[in-house]
Amino acid sequence: MRIARLHDAEYRLELHPHEMRLLWYLLQLYPLLPADYHRITRQTDAQPLAGAQELLEQSMASREAEQKRYLAEFLGRRDRLRRHGREFHIHVSGDDMERLLQLLNDVRVGSWVRLGCRMDPDDGVESADPREAVLREAMRRCAWMQMLVLEALHPGLGYAPVPPAN
Repeated sequence: MRIARLHDAEYRLELHPHEMRLLWYLLQLYPLLPADYHRITRQTDAQPLAGAQELLEQSMASREAEQKRYLAEFLGRRDRLRRHGREFHIHVSGDDMERLLQLLNDVRVGSWVRLGCRMDPDDGVESADPREAVLREAMRRCAWMQMLVLEALHPGLGYAPVPPAN
């Protein structure tokens, strides 16, 4: 996957077919974060902040609904998609790039949370649950794609992400 900056606020994602399938798959995992993940406080006596917590939950629910609407529109807009030889090219705006960054981050963090917030999800602890392997791989792939997006949005970061090993 490569990202070319065409103009100030226009980009082209250049993906091989397997990268295209991977991006679509990862985006369709959204949302992975549990609804109660965001907390005003982790204190046991949060009653004084109940109103603030309710506002936070409403805000996060609204954001999630908006992200889902955006994602459905983004994935459904095949007019942005062009075949170029063996690659797919997707033309996106700067706003689309920011949204893509947010969605990939939500999937990455959601995967981490579902894996129990372990500091190193690849800590050698094997699970009999194949869903854990999917979540670990989603974390790696999302992190890789996030770095590509960040480098395109902010050239000169000096980070050349290497795709995760298959």
